[in-house]
Amino acid sequence: MTPKRWAFLFFAVFVLLGFAISAQYLISTQSQCIDLKPAKRAEVTLRALDDNLESIEAVALQTAEDQEEWHQKTAFVPPESDLGGWVTIIKVDPNLNTGLLAKKKNPILLPAQAETKIFLMVRNAWKKPHTLRVIFLLDFQQVPIHGPHGVTDYYDFPVMASQEDQALALTLTALPPGFHQLSILWIADPENTSSDSVYRLLQQKSFQEERFDLWVGINAPPTATLVFEDAKIGQDASNRFGGIEFVASPTDKTNEPLTSLVLKPSDEHCLNLRLFNAKPGTDALYTDSVPLFIAVFWNDKLEQIVNYDLSASSPENLTLRLRVQAPSEAGSYQLSAAVFTFSGYSQFDGTGTRVGYPIGTFTRRILVAVRP
Repeated sequence: MTPKRWAFLFFAVFVLLGFAISAQYLISTQSQCIDLKPAKRAEVTLRALDDNLESIEAVALQTAEDQEEWHQKTAFVPPESDLGGWVTIIKVDPNLNTGLLAKKKNPILLPAQAETKIFLMVRNAWKKPHTLRVIFLLDFQQVPIHGPHGVTDYYDFPVMASQEDQALALTLTALPPGFHQLSILWIADPENTSSDSVYRLLQQKSFQEERFDLWVGINAPPTATLVFEDAKIGQDASNRFGGIEFVASPTDKTNEPLTSLVLKPSDEHCLNLRLFNAKPGTDALYTDSVPLFIAVFWNDKLEQIVNYDLSASSPENLTLRLRVQAPSEAGSYQLSAAVFTFSGYSQFDGTGTRVGYPIGTFTRRILVAVRP
């Protein structure tokens, strides 16, 4: 991928996740509170193998193409840059890609009923030390990780200094044949309880999703999988959905974010999730509906989900009311939501050339006190 394409990707991430807090909008709110379904756990598991940077780097940067990709990414966010976030590279082995898909990062062809190794390398591109949590979703179900501290819902990297690199190697247990999606979520400072609004916004902008389509024992995606054959249409569809935020009031036009909440154990509460830039523009190339998968996390454990079809007739800024349920045990929690849309494969044309950027969109984290 050329430096210009990486520049576009980083720019798109920051633009799509950002919004004008004080801007005035026409607001439309769904009157009914939407019931969410309990999230299921993935039946497969991950096993952490190694965190030795040198050995993992030798695999992650094995080819000249890998080295060039890493160079382009790190050069785009040099130490003196005002940009922040995480620079990452991910390698999957075995990868059976051949023909038109050779050397493409997505989709990934895998053998059926065989373990898969995943190699991650990440750099802290912030100007200060930060912690990092990585979450794995397979087909939007959270994958448990067997690590040095037992079975957990995520993996926490040690505190990373500015420009420091760290790495992780894992094994994913055998997958059944078919089409699967692997999402990797990068969450900065997951235990930070600061209520500073500026920090929380910067933290939100640093959250990232990287998604891979896994073709396990198959050579093509299901016929129902959406494919954008034209780059302009794919990019227009990617830009259709601009950002999300939990807002304090469903009718507030200033987009005042909800930052804290007090609930009783197991209480149900309607939260206001605002979707920005939901309506296609007058000159839009993609005017069909957009499928949304909405996921609600408590302390980074996926607990509730719902599918929502964002129609082309939706207003520019739509507020959905979601019925969330508090944990059953009293304590301090962080509540967040993410919205995912088109599959990774839909962002590539028939030759394997990228025509769009599927990006998971995240809310700010809400500090929740659960009290009897």
